[in-house]
Parts: sequence; C-alpha cells; structure tokens
Amino acid sequence: MEVHRLAVAGREAAIARHVGDRVARAWLATSRFADVEALATATLSLGPDADAFYDRGWARQATGRPRPAPAGADRR
Repeated sequence: MEVHRLAVAGREAAIARHVGDRVARAWLATSRFADVEALATATLSLGPDADAFYDRGWARQATGRPRPAPAGADRR
C-alpha cells in the first residue's frame, strides 16, 4: 500500500497502476471493498485505467452502491 501511495504522490502512473491492481485484487478476495474503492480512485487520479475502473466497479457493486450518474444525466 505504501508503494502505491508514494507512486500516486510522485505521479508515477505505471507503478501506481501495477501495484494498485495487485493490492486491489487481493483485497477484493478478502472483502475489503471500501479500501479497494479508495485505492482505485487514487489510481484513477492519475488518468484512466481499465483495471482501476474494474476494481472500483466491483467494490461498489459488492456493497450495493449505485454507480454515480453521468454528468448532465438529470437534464431534459
């Protein structure tokens, strides 16, 4: 986790993505869903990443939290 935190702080996207996904998969297997969501969100602060989106979505779905509405979804 510390490696991921330092990678995000140092804007090292490749390291954050690799380490974040490995940690997230281990945590998903042990039901640490809130931790996975926070980890994936931190990874996504460095830009889009398919694995981080997947991990965050899995964590949100497992806790029954609806996904956020797309921007402008309430406009008619």
